[in-house]
Amino acid sequence: MNRPSNTISIALGACAVLGAAGVVLWNYFYESRRRVLLQQEISRLDLTVNQLRAELEAARLRKIKSTSSSSRRSSPTRSVRSYLTASNYDSDEDEFFDLSSGGDDEFDNDTPGIVDEALKSLIESVDVLLKTGTLESRREAYSKLTAYMSKHEANSGVLWRLAKCCHGLGTACAAMGHMDQKKEFILEGLDYAKRALDLNSNDAEAHKWFAILTGAYGDYLGMKEKIEGGYVFKTHVEKAITLRPEDASLRHLVGRFKYEVANLSWIERKIANTIFAEVPAATLPEAIEDFKAAHRLNPTPWKENSLYLAKCYIAQNNYAEAVQWLDKAAAIPVTSCEDEVVELEVQNLLSSYSGYRKKDS
Repeated sequence: MNRPSNTISIALGACAVLGAAGVVLWNYFYESRRRVLLQQEISRLDLTVNQLRAELEAARLRKIKSTSSSSRRSSPTRSVRSYLTASNYDSDEDEFFDLSSGGDDEFDNDTPGIVDEALKSLIESVDVLLKTGTLESRREAYSKLTAYMSKHEANSGVLWRLAKCCHGLGTACAAMGHMDQKKEFILEGLDYAKRALDLNSNDAEAHKWFAILTGAYGDYLGMKEKIEGGYVFKTHVEKAITLRPEDASLRHLVGRFKYEVANLSWIERKIANTIFAEVPAATLPEAIEDFKAAHRLNPTPWKENSLYLAKCYIAQNNYAEAVQWLDKAAAIPVTSCEDEVVELEVQNLLSSYSGYRKKDS
């Protein structure tokens, strides 16, 4: 892989043209996703029902205890905790309807130890799928995570990975021209990231993906809202860096923010000044410093980061240095849809600036 394990796919755009079969498969997946979301809502209701049942059982136990100690000895009852963790908890059909659907038995047992083991296995498999970076792997990761969420309480690690999946699937929607579906995925991902932060405000990945999805949603906003979103982006990236200062992807994101601020047009800067007391100070040299830090910290060559270093040097009119970074970016293999977008921009810039390439001495 030429991007960090928690790859950032902010660059959106068209990838290779997908065939008719791919579009059919996508539509099937999209409809399946809608069914999964409906199942999640049903499962949340199921959880509420289970909680009510636990409360009723607790009340029943209190009544038994207050009636007679001899009754407790002759007819022992299970504790509330044992009812909450029992695998056959939904057996009282005469009082409650079981709202859960069949299938996906992988996570059916609610015993804590087994749930923990299932979660560990899930995370490992999902991380492998997300590293692959293909549309199919993202679909599979999304399906695995939503299946888990439909049967268990929320977990910050599951939630931010769902946010990451939604961002990747939104990118795929854009590639096929489904901009409305992309927006749905971005909003869904934002909700997952926010819920992850609500559960664990010290999760660097949750802050990172909330920032990334906030930036992605900016494509659907006016200039004022987009600038406000930029400040939200900056706040969460900075928080993530305090939690994980050696993360190459976070340094890249800071570089992206500084690059955008340094290139604000006069009208954009005026609008920003009407919203905030002062636009954050950011320069191209500062952006270059962050991109180079990301380059040093990342264990493998990173195509998108090299492109942005080149763009910084182009903005400084240092075309010879820019071409060096464009050549480095071009030499890195394309391994994902996002890489294809980057490669197109690299080749377009090389066609304009290759004449500034330094000749070998």
